[in-house]
Parts: sequence; structure tokens; C-alpha cells
Amino acid sequence: MRFLAAGVAIVAWILAVPGAASSQGASIRFEHLVPQSGGTPVTGISSLFQDGEGFIWTGTVAGLARFDGYRFVFHAPPSDAGSSIPPEPTTVYPSLEDSRGDIWIGTNGRGLFRFDKDVASFIRFRRDPADPNSLSGDTVLALQEDRTDKKNLWVGTRLDGLCRFERDSGTFHRIPLDANAGAIWDLFVDGRGLLWVGTAERGLYKIDPEN
Repeated sequence: MRFLAAGVAIVAWILAVPGAASSQGASIRFEHLVPQSGGTPVTGISSLFQDGEGFIWTGTVAGLARFDGYRFVFHAPPSDAGSSIPPEPTTVYPSLEDSRGDIWIGTNGRGLFRFDKDVASFIRFRRDPADPNSLSGDTVLALQEDRTDKKNLWVGTRLDGLCRFERDSGTFHRIPLDANAGAIWDLFVDGRGLLWVGTAERGLYKIDPEN
């Protein structure tokens, strides 16, 4: 996973101004923003999206951060239950808002989290070797919601392949790919609803979520 090591350069709300980007001769202004957590600059940014309310959310090496146009507010998943050791910052790779308004984040070794914005709380999903319907791996590199009526969440991992999370049952289903496909780097749903899966070692896969 490559980070934008120099921080995050966000177009300063240009897209919110009708016609600003398309006006002939208009200049595009960039503003360089570096989030700070506890007074420390956070320069590792791995994902970025705008939610339905207009806030910008970023996945960082220090957790999930929300930008309201003025400042960044960080949200970190809680430490493991029963642990007396203060947790290190959770590195967030992919992040997205689903059709229900929940935020999902994939992490480096701590599994998958669902974040409820209204109460600022996390629900965690992890791999359980004894449960074949659990998350397939705890390092999550890619996330995507499909366009089926069920709005299932697809999860790409670093070493443990691809799985589909079914919201109705709360279970994960492993999706067989080539055994040597390696890391799932990216997931994308096109205009026809097909899921595209980018892998480290076996190129690109196309999946029809309806079948």
C-alpha cells in the first residue's frame, strides 16, 4: 500500500462551486493540508472520500480522520479487550461510506471495522480460524459495496483472498480466485454492476455479484 507521503492535497472545494472547474481560463487552486493527531503531523494518507453530508474522510497511519473544512478530527478503533498495553495507532487502508451511511475501514492487521458516525463507535470484524464464515484475513487492502438489492460489501485482503460480507446474515463468504493471486489491491464496481478485482500476481478478475 503506497501512501501519499507528502500529506494530502485536496482541491479546495472547487467541485462544490458550479462551473468553477469548467470555466474557460479559470485557475485551479490547491491547498496543502497535513492532519495533526495529538500535535504530531500525520503524513501517511491511504484513502479519501466525501460522505453524504459533505465531510471529507481520510484513512491514515493514525486512524480515521474527518475534515470539516477547518480541522481534522481523528477516530481510532478501541484497543483489544483485556489488553493492558496501550495500542499503537491503527493504520487505516481503504475507507468508504456505504448506502446506509455507515463508514467501513480496512486496517493493517486489526481486521475490518464499521464506524457509526452518529454515536462515533466502532464494530469490529476479525478472522476466526474456527469459523469459516468469518473475515478471511485481518489485513484489508480494498473495500467496495456492490449494486445488488442486498448491497453486500466486498473485502480484499493482503494474503487471504477475497470475501463477501452479507449484511442480512452478518457472515462472510470466501470467493475462490487463483490460489496464487496474491494481494487484492483494488476493487471497483462499474456502471453495469460488475465487480473488478485487481490482484498483485494474477492480473484482473471480473465478477458478476448477481451470480
